[in-house]
Amino acid sequence: MENYYSYIDGEKQTSCSRKIIKLNPTNGKSISQIFEINEKELNKKLSKFRGYLDISFPVRSKIISVIIKNLKENKKEIIKSLMLETGRKKSDCIGEFDAAITCAEFFQGEGLRLYSNVRKSFDKDKVCFSVREPCGVALLIVASNTPLANLAWKFFPAFVSGNKIIIKGSEDVPKLNDLFYKLLIKSGVHKKEIMLIQGSGINIGNTLINSFEYDVISFTGGSEIGKKINETCSKKLKKISLELGGKNSIYIDCDCDIDNALKNVISSSFSNAGQRCASSSKIIIHKDLYEKFKKKLISEVNKLTVGNKESDFLGPVINERLYKRQIEILRKYKDYIIVGNKNFNKKNNQGFKIFPTIIENSPKNKDLFYDELFGPIAILIKVKDINEAIKTSNDSVYGLTSAIHTRNIDKMKLFIKNIRSGVCNVNTGTHGSEPHFPFGGLKESGNGTREPGETAIDIYTNLKNISIK
Repeated sequence: MENYYSYIDGEKQTSCSRKIIKLNPTNGKSISQIFEINEKELNKKLSKFRGYLDISFPVRSKIISVIIKNLKENKKEIIKSLMLETGRKKSDCIGEFDAAITCAEFFQGEGLRLYSNVRKSFDKDKVCFSVREPCGVALLIVASNTPLANLAWKFFPAFVSGNKIIIKGSEDVPKLNDLFYKLLIKSGVHKKEIMLIQGSGINIGNTLINSFEYDVISFTGGSEIGKKINETCSKKLKKISLELGGKNSIYIDCDCDIDNALKNVISSSFSNAGQRCASSSKIIIHKDLYEKFKKKLISEVNKLTVGNKESDFLGPVINERLYKRQIEILRKYKDYIIVGNKNFNKKNNQGFKIFPTIIENSPKNKDLFYDELFGPIAILIKVKDINEAIKTSNDSVYGLTSAIHTRNIDKMKLFIKNIRSGVCNVNTGTHGSEPHFPFGGLKESGNGTREPGETAIDIYTNLKNISIK
């Protein structure tokens, strides 16, 4: 069993307060353990970790080009690590790797484009302009559902903006965190300007957040934890970016391209085992198409298989905690399952596999209709028209993503205008963000910031206005 540690100043931190066992999601067996750093020792180290990178934006861009080169040279090892720790098939992990590289390439270019702004003053003899400066220390708390892509989303804009960086890696992927950190050091990121902290969010994550030894924090995760982080940071007015949960809807109108809608419903609801903040867990269907679409959907979902072979559509959920939560929901609503596995005998299900499940006509309880499930479970909802579809979609504390499938341009425009979400897609899925576009949500899906894209630079830099006369 492999052991993994935190790294500060390039040194392995062996002072340990507890050990965390990482289980293989495919079979439930132990594969590694994290030696979680002693909290007192961590606080001592954090108190000395101040300042920012004293190198120019273009030089940071050059370092990112070396990181990209080294990531590509170690692609096989990174893919192997992703497959082992997430339980996903090879092609899915390759897709995530490629997305991380594309993100890195985008922010490499940003290092040459971080323009200053010049403004004319009322005083003709005064020159005024603004420049971007690093915030200082960026604390990056990374999610486990797409861990490499999430590392890229946070690290590259934070680094090119000139911040020192603390990476709080997900405890579900300690090997990946270790690989990524060591490649950064190899590529020229100075060991005294980056930390890797491995451990649980409850313990070591709380220590990091409450230390206040940072200038900006970026967190991707659940809304309840996000609210607590926001409350903590507000005490010191810390700059913060929150990308939180979603209870996303995909609306299937009566005049849609049925085959395209079917493909996107399945992908949005069940790919990556539903472990996406942008998953469509509410499938809303026009009454005139409802029975026909439901029949086709059941038929296609019954063909889906769970595992890490290339022929499998989805893998297991990433850890036992998440698995138990899904099973609890499935047991509670087993009488309303129209497609999915009702056999909850653990002996017949190695690892943390949850079969794609659709629930219909159940009581409109909070845990199913309003809470984020973060698994391959979706509910069917019948509506009479586009207006009811919009109302049903907006009936949520979340507002992350949404989608509509229609050939009618008036319905499309009505949906786009009235839907309360940060992302709105037409004739495609609820997921599929790209590194050069802003991503984020409304209401309890975030605090209004947007990552990645050029808007991420706003998170990791401060503007200084300068006047010269």
